Amino acid sequence: MTVASARAIFAIRSRTLRIGALEGDIIYGSRWFFEGSCLARRPSDLICLRISRPLLEVIIRQHLLSLANVRALEDCAVESLLENSGSVTGIRLGNGSVIEADLVVDASGRGSQSPQWLEAIGHPRIVMRVIKGNLLSAKAAQNSPTASS
Repeated sequence: MTVASARAIFAIRSRTLRIGALEGDIIYGSRWFFEGSCLARRPSDLICLRISRPLLEVIIRQHLLSLANVRALEDCAVESLLENSGSVTGIRLGNGSVIEADLVVDASGRGSQSPQWLEAIGHPRIVMRVIKGNLLSAKAAQNSPTASS
């Protein structure tokens, strides 16, 4: 890890704590179950940030948009991918405008058209596999340090 990336991580951590994440011992502050039994809770050195998914998304978005070479486009429709020699080189918008890019990120979620767009420029069809992980949902309730004081 470079010094610059370490500084960026600590800056994100500090901002995350300021806007509502909670920091704590993940072993002692959580209940862990194995084969139906609750494991013993003991203090550890494993410190984590507890954060909701929406808050995490806000923090990541704010950080990415603060970068000079990142631009987010909202309320626009992508019509197709641009390609050159099998590599994606940009996008064509529904209004006909073209945006060239070194990296194109499709963050449209489950309704993504990426499989069709990639197939349209000659990439093989993406085969979807569903893998059942048999995982259970885990939730934690914890009072904020400021709420109890």
